[in-house]
Amino acid sequence: MKQGREGSLRELADEGIGAARWGIVWLMIHQDRLDELMSCWGDDDVSEDGWYNLAEMLYQRGAEAVLRQLMDAGHGEGRFYLVRLLQDQGREADLADLAAAGDQDAQ
Repeated sequence: MKQGREGSLRELADEGIGAARWGIVWLMIHQDRLDELMSCWGDDDVSEDGWYNLAEMLYQRGAEAVLRQLMDAGHGEGRFYLVRLLQDQGREADLADLAAAGDQDAQ
């Protein structure tokens, strides 16, 4: 049944309906298909607000590895929410590593 919903959402997304794309994102996040999400989420398809919303969803999910991928891909939203996640978890050593690498948010 979930695959049927995803197929329908993909058809709608192909027709240019942005809400369908977010539906696919939510499905992938809730199904822990985060690596797949990152590999198919193209830069050209996403606005700055879209990247921010995606990073926020990943933060809420505690998806540290994917936030790091987002950060490594050059998206400040990933870095911002990674720093917040590390702060929430009290991971001072990891924050210090980021700060030493020049991350102003971690500093």
